Amino acid sequence: MIGRSDVRFGIALAVMAAWTSSCQRSTEIVLVVDTDLSVPSDVDRLEIVVAGASAMAPLVPVNLVGPNAPRFPLTLGLLPKGALSPVTVNVKAFQQVTLAVEQTIRTAFVEGELRVLSVLLLEACLPVTCPAEQTCSSGACISIDRPGGSLPPWSGVLPPRPDAPVTTPIAGRTVWASGWHSSAIEGTTLYSWGQNADGQLGNGNTQNQHARRPVMKVQDPASVGLGHLHSCICDRAGQAFCWGRNADGQLGTGNTSASLVPIPVPGLTDCLQITGGGSHTCAIRRGGTVDCWGGNSQGQTGQPAGSSPVTTPMPVSGLTDVEQVQGGERHTCARRLDGTVMCWGDNGNGQLGDGTNTTRATPAPVMGLSGVVDLTSGRSFVCGLYNTGRLTCWGGGGGSVFGPSHPNSSNVPVEIEGLADVVQAAAGFQHICAIRKTGLVSCWGTNMYGQLGNGTNMTSSVPVTVLDIAGATSIASGSVHSCARHAAGLACWGENLVNQLGDGSTTNRNRPVSVAGFL
Repeated sequence: MIGRSDVRFGIALAVMAAWTSSCQRSTEIVLVVDTDLSVPSDVDRLEIVVAGASAMAPLVPVNLVGPNAPRFPLTLGLLPKGALSPVTVNVKAFQQVTLAVEQTIRTAFVEGELRVLSVLLLEACLPVTCPAEQTCSSGACISIDRPGGSLPPWSGVLPPRPDAPVTTPIAGRTVWASGWHSSAIEGTTLYSWGQNADGQLGNGNTQNQHARRPVMKVQDPASVGLGHLHSCICDRAGQAFCWGRNADGQLGTGNTSASLVPIPVPGLTDCLQITGGGSHTCAIRRGGTVDCWGGNSQGQTGQPAGSSPVTTPMPVSGLTDVEQVQGGERHTCARRLDGTVMCWGDNGNGQLGDGTNTTRATPAPVMGLSGVVDLTSGRSFVCGLYNTGRLTCWGGGGGSVFGPSHPNSSNVPVEIEGLADVVQAAAGFQHICAIRKTGLVSCWGTNMYGQLGNGTNMTSSVPVTVLDIAGATSIASGSVHSCARHAAGLACWGENLVNQLGDGSTTNRNRPVSVAGFL
């Protein structure tokens, strides 16, 4: 060591591939936690990701301070998945929200043997930043590759395997996206990644994040709503929290000061469901009424249109028995218990669905619509889902989102052709993605950035199948990207300029890439 007398901890990773008497392979990963860094003055938290075809483990957050701080050496047992193949181990050490040191190692299982991979976090690596495919070791950058056959044997006792976190869907969803950032829940923790210039990721800084980061001060949300540059949740007690950009009062705090971490919305302690729009926010209160706040240039908060923002929650008149509310760029729609839909705000593209293009600040019913069970809103269009699997949309989508038989805009609902088995849908800027009853995902519309996920960049007016996705359970769309929870974890595709795909790069992807750390 380097002469530190503080608590020592380190990480050794052992990979075991043993054959049972029935010839079934049993493989387990063991992490044993050592460093010369001081706790808590140098680091106070670890994040560990083990990823690869043969090992997909959740990101493991390890708090090193407080009454529940672990004893060292820290050991965790993790089960892999699939056949033996290379795995990548990434370990980050943080001081509060600041990354102090990181090491990444790629290795391989050795069949029938128990091997050890040492991952040391050293003080000498604190000032070192290595390029891609390299990692810091003793102050120098070396290749992340370490052949499994070169690893020493392990003779220690395998630790118990921790239970994988149980993720409970929120209104049927476990992943969300809007603008250029994404969020997903794992267990009871909400994570975010992507654009963060306004603090919309809620992790205390304004740096874009290419991998998931936990949202600070949020645990087990009851509802999640992402706006273009801000985010909000309702907690289980009914308190609403928002964070990110606040130039239009979209955080509901009575001022226009941004926040890099979640802060409570004053007076909103009975929040049931929340949504973010372009620069406004709306929430359903206990009893089925709706409050909105934020930008109101087109009456999207339900108040008379004006240039001054609405900085605190205000009730939207004429709404009762509301079960779901969805915000678009400058419009809002609400689904009532009877399946009817009411919309208000900007109507220049017919997004209120009332047969006119007249902007209004008071809710009006969408023509001919009843029995709707779910809503999703794009920039200037809205879609309603029926329990039969049919999907109807209205407004101005552009990019042929209404299908080949319809123009790019309609001020009344039109049914999307070729779809009769939709389970869940998500609308973006000019594209839509939908989970089918088969568990496959189909997308259609504009495809300049690969947001349809079919391996091309060609716009399609008919649904095309997203590659490499099976057993999908939740879908979300941002402006020009989408994400899906599926049988193999969580994947995103489309534009990636500000890391909204969470794959560690800024490369646009026209087929799904995995977001590390999700099961």
